[in-house]
Amino acid sequence: MANLIDSINKISELKIDLQNLFNLASVTWHMKLYEDRINNPDKLGELYRNADEREWRFVPKWDIKKKFIPTIPRSEYELNKSKFDCGLKDYRLVFQPNDIHYLIVNTEDEISEFIEIIKNEKLINYSTDDVERLMSRILSCDRIISDF
Repeated sequence: MANLIDSINKISELKIDLQNLFNLASVTWHMKLYEDRINNPDKLGELYRNADEREWRFVPKWDIKKKFIPTIPRSEYELNKSKFDCGLKDYRLVFQPNDIHYLIVNTEDEISEFIEIIKNEKLINYSTDDVERLMSRILSCDRIISDF
């Protein structure tokens, strides 16, 4: 019994603030290895330079009180997709058409198809001007390479 009380006292002496601990851990959610082996079955084990992607990541502010773990092992996610997807509903990235500066497709041929997708989607929350502005922001990789 004395050992148990000593252990409890040692733990309480640490005075770990759980929110600060998670704030520190959240730094890793913004990070990606410079290079890593590919996990895709088509290119399994090939070395890939992640830094070439120049991508950004959306990392929502996580509230420790919500009891939702922002990092889930893939194997666990595959077993309980609906449960985890339901937990994600409060962590959506919300943006408006004016926030979009470029819509980039691979080839010039894909632009017409993409315009049709934009026209046919149920964009009821957006004005005709917003939809037309989105269509005007479509660029192809081919055009970017040839123009710049």
